[in-house]
Amino acid sequence: MTAFSFTAFGLAMLPYIGWNYWFGIGPGRGIVTSMMWLDFVGNVFFGAGSLYCAKLLREQEEEDAKVAKKN
Repeated sequence: MTAFSFTAFGLAMLPYIGWNYWFGIGPGRGIVTSMMWLDFVGNVFFGAGSLYCAKLLREQEEEDAKVAKKN
């Protein structure tokens, strides 16, 4: 996995988060199921976790580049 792939996963969650918001918390609440808000929460954590991992990988790549430049 690379920083790019984690970023792509995180951004790919946005449509799911929007859909879950609409039918789980927003105006469409209860149309699909009364527990749709759980899917919303899970997708938010998945998206945020993916973006956080991308940030960590970018920082590690920058640190590795600095070390390689010193040597």
